[in-house]
Amino acid sequence: MKKILLLLLLFTLTKYGISQNPRKEFPVGINGYLGGPGGIFGISIDAFVIPAINLEAGMGLSFDGKNYFGGVKYHTEAESNSNWSLFSGIIMTVAPYDDDSNPCKIKTKYGGLAYLPVGIQYISDRGFTFGFEFAGIIDKNLAIFDNHLMPWFGIKLGIHFSLKDDLPKPEKRKSTYRDESFEYHID
Repeated sequence: MKKILLLLLLFTLTKYGISQNPRKEFPVGINGYLGGPGGIFGISIDAFVIPAINLEAGMGLSFDGKNYFGGVKYHTEAESNSNWSLFSGIIMTVAPYDDDSNPCKIKTKYGGLAYLPVGIQYISDRGFTFGFEFAGIIDKNLAIFDNHLMPWFGIKLGIHFSLKDDLPKPEKRKSTYRDESFEYHID
């Protein structure tokens, strides 16, 4: 099973002579995170508005429950045809929490933190995406260090899609119908 997965990964990562910029070719993606801005794990959608700027939004499950995140990443190698790019960014995460004064125990307040990733991302010539990032989480409620900065990481797997219309246009065909006395042409 491990050999099959390794071969599948190598097959996906292999270049097929396409020398297009993958951030232009596949600008929109769906991703799954282990770690990352979602906490334990998360899902996200992202879009390269230009090859250097990537907007991302998603939701995750942290140690305190679900959360939502959104932000921007700046990618180097933006104008090159390289499948790899380094990035840095800022992502804001918000999570609902219980208000002690609320008798219904409905999560009515939101707490937030800043997620500051620095990492590397790969987009294959078929759109497969892999990324790894180190991050600092800044939160006034984290008292792990005196400056309220906690180190974190993220591993991202996903697929990016092309927005180009690559489907061939159907040709206009003429049909002819004949009976004994008439001939019809349909255009």
